[in-house]
Order: sequence, then structure tokens, then C-alpha cells
Amino acid sequence: MLYINLFRADKGDNPDLIREFQRSRFASVELVDEVIALDKAWRERQFELDKIRQELNATSKKIGKLKASKQEEEAKKLMESTDEIKKRLTAKEVEVQEAKSTLDAKVTTIGNIVHESVPVSNDEFDSKDGVWVGHLLSGYSLPMDMSSQVNVKSSEEVAGMWKHSIKVSYEATKAAFPGGEVIAHLDHNAPASSKVLEKEKMECNSNFGGRTSVET
Repeated sequence: MLYINLFRADKGDNPDLIREFQRSRFASVELVDEVIALDKAWRERQFELDKIRQELNATSKKIGKLKASKQEEEAKKLMESTDEIKKRLTAKEVEVQEAKSTLDAKVTTIGNIVHESVPVSNDEFDSKDGVWVGHLLSGYSLPMDMSSQVNVKSSEEVAGMWKHSIKVSYEATKAAFPGGEVIAHLDHNAPASSKVLEKEKMECNSNFGGRTSVET
């Protein structure tokens, strides 16, 4: 959640910066103004609460002085007035808490400030690549039982699944690097029991950093 002082121009911060980040996210800029208004309302109630506390403290000190000077009757009258002050104090504390809860809930609807290097886009595939790991292969045919992700032998024994390979061409793999797609087609000549991906499309991150889709 953003620090509330970021919305306070009177504290030296710049709410326009948050508005700009909202625009870059294609999010509501009006949310920033709503937070500022709610923050103002909360601070006003907090100020009123502090004033009531000061009033109660001042009254308590007066009562103490009256008792010390043996003015019991005057002290008793003043003590009766503290009951009314305490009631106002309790009611104001509830107002402050409600205002703070409303403010915090609104602040959480605004995203964090991101680094200036992050691209402005409403499509996650426009994101920049970070660190590349590994190197380009010229092409491969990888049986699933060669992968540490699948125990094909156990699968065959339990479910009668057939092994099949996913073949990815060099051209398609190379096209993945600038943000293209790697298209891998399931071998439809495999036994029917192996066509578990029939009429489905699964998307995942390829080992090459691009977008990979598996189609049947």
C-alpha cells in the first residue's frame, strides 16, 4: 500500500506523480482525488479528537488543583462536566476509526509506483525481457520420458498412457526470441489414448523466454 504522505501536496509530495502512474496503468486517475478527499476528512476528524482530548486533560488538571486547595464543591461540579466530554470523546474516536478504515481501503485500490523502465502497455506480452538464460537450440524432438517432469513408465502402468513427442522447429523457436510464438503440434498419428490434449490449447512460458502455445 502506498504511503499516505505521497498524496499530500502540503507535505511536499507530488500527487500528480501518482496520477501519471495511474494513467500508465490505464487505471482511474479519479481514485487519487478520492484518496486526497478522504485523507482530508480523516485528518479533520483526528484534529477534532485531539482537541477533545486536550479539553479533557485541561479539565482533569483543574479538578486536581481544586481538590488540592480544598474546594471540593467546585471540583465536584467540574467532575460532572467530564462525563459529557468523555461521551464526545468516545463518539469522535469512532468517527476517526471509520474515516481511517475508509481511507485505507481506498488507498489499496491504487497500485504501487513502478520503475520508469517498465513499458506502458495494457498487454503483458509487451513486457521487456529480463535476463536470458541458456542458448538457442537448432531443433529437437524430446520424448516426455526424457523430461524430469513426467514419469511416463508409471503413467503407462497406471493409466495406459502412450509416450509421444513434441517437435518444435528451429524456425519457430528462433521466432520466439523477438516475442513471437513457438507452435508445437501434437502428433495426431499417435494412438487415440495419447491424445489427451484433443481440442484444447495450453499456453505456457517456453524455455526460450518467448510465448509458447501447444495446439492439437
